[in-house]
Amino acid sequence: MRLLWTLVIAGLLAAPAFGSDGASCTLPGELVSEDATGDAADPAAGAVPDPLAQHDVQGVYVAEPPGSDRIYFSIKVASLDPIPPQSQYYVRFVLSDGLEYFVAFDPYAPPGEDAYTLGRRDPPATPGTSGSLTTIGPADEGTNSADGFVTWGIRKDRLGLEEGGTLESVFGQARVSLVAVVSSVDESPQGYYALNGGAGCSGVKQGSGALVTGAVPAATLLLLGLAALGRRRR
Repeated sequence: MRLLWTLVIAGLLAAPAFGSDGASCTLPGELVSEDATGDAADPAAGAVPDPLAQHDVQGVYVAEPPGSDRIYFSIKVASLDPIPPQSQYYVRFVLSDGLEYFVAFDPYAPPGEDAYTLGRRDPPATPGTSGSLTTIGPADEGTNSADGFVTWGIRKDRLGLEEGGTLESVFGQARVSLVAVVSSVDESPQGYYALNGGAGCSGVKQGSGALVTGAVPAATLLLLGLAALGRRRR
């Protein structure tokens, strides 16, 4: 019996503290909002379907790699090869203070302006309006790839993020800017993310998305313990 309890405790200690695959520990991160493919449409053009793969949002991811002081947001569209003119990409989210923030990528930003930015939605000055999007400053990191990923890295202290907090109403947008009109041609459903501060990521091999430890898996330890108990009772 003592052997069984020893193996049970060891198994519990070997079990990861995060989800089954530690998705938030590696980029692109945990999928928090998934969208159907082929549903992009331009409301400014009477909801005419938008056939461009570059405007077809597929999902939004959030990551907190171990040892990093940054949180990473990624939007995935069907393709970014090439990026059409006037296209913009956003991930929007609400913090515990109830305010909405966003990260944005404008690949055709004017010279001297940042392509990857962090911003917030200011409260409406006029009742019945939605407020305005205001840029706070440049993102700390920003990348995009032809396979459809746009990723922003933001220092957590810029947003006051702490382990145990949450990101609410997380969703992604593909937008088109035509003169003074900006239209959302596709956006994902709103999702949720629980901040973990990278807790439990020590067993995750960076970039693999898989749990890698030198310990025997918890399930194996439990089975060994039960087998040992069975032999003792014979």
